[in-house]
Amino acid sequence: MREAPRVSVVMAVYNGADEIGGALASLFAQSLSDWELLIVDDASSDDTGAAVERVAAGDPRVSYRRLPCNVGPGAARNVALASARGEWVTVLDGDDAYEPDRLAVLLDRAVRDGLDVVADNLTLYDEIVGQSLGAAFALAGEHCALTPRRLVENDCPPNMIVLGQLKPFVRRSFLTGTGARYPEDLRVGEDFQFLFDLLEQTDRAALIAYCGYRYTLPFSPTARRQSSGTRTAHGASALAELSRGTARLIERTSHRDQHDRRLVALLRKRQRRLRDEDLWRRARARVHARQYFAATLMLSRLDPAFGWAQAVGIYNRRKGRIRATLR
Repeated sequence: MREAPRVSVVMAVYNGADEIGGALASLFAQSLSDWELLIVDDASSDDTGAAVERVAAGDPRVSYRRLPCNVGPGAARNVALASARGEWVTVLDGDDAYEPDRLAVLLDRAVRDGLDVVADNLTLYDEIVGQSLGAAFALAGEHCALTPRRLVENDCPPNMIVLGQLKPFVRRSFLTGTGARYPEDLRVGEDFQFLFDLLEQTDRAALIAYCGYRYTLPFSPTARRQSSGTRTAHGASALAELSRGTARLIERTSHRDQHDRRLVALLRKRQRRLRDEDLWRRARARVHARQYFAATLMLSRLDPAFGWAQAVGIYNRRKGRIRATLR
């Protein structure tokens, strides 16, 4: 067996044969070569395994495992995490890509600053039009602290770009010590839940302005249609999953003896925003069906601030402006 690498890269993939080649090529192009890749194929029905073999070509740094049945992204990532041997752990999704120096930059920053968790800014990529849309987040400086409060406050509707989309670089000893894992009963929002659990257990976490991760948007703001490679749901079932996960965090956080009341308030605000998002989508469906009275009734139940934020967001997206300013 090879010596333990500096970095373990975890990839859960499902029917990713058409996209995974670019992700793998970006990993093989890294300036830091001391890594292992743990691919867990979530029972794909396409030629994902063959696509991996074409690119990896027997490279001993790459491990491929195909699950017998589909278990969802969180459970598949947990299978990979259980086998990770690196000093650090990070994620690469099959339809995304790394900049050539991503692993080297994050490793240097984490070691230099003594961090348990470091996340880089995202470069937003619109697959439908084939172009990058710039950085995901506008930071006030070169970096900012990542905390549970900041995560929750910047991860709720109507924002299209949220902190839960970050792909953190995590010290494996810290990860093992916390016992944090991806929730296996949620197929949407599992990244947010995982990052929340990590941030609750450290004050040594940072988001840096450097953009090392190319994130393929699940929905093109320009063409207004879903990207071909995305596995992210956008309907009512997705909102229900997000709401269920948030309710669980509220229950867990609020019942601690000395809980963070501000954090609980932010989680409850997130829950209300998810409800408002559901109303907004249902109202738009009524408008498209020319059921204007029903749409008006639904819109009247919205928080006015949410309705205004939705309108501003739609205007900005149509102008090609989707970068998020952190609160």
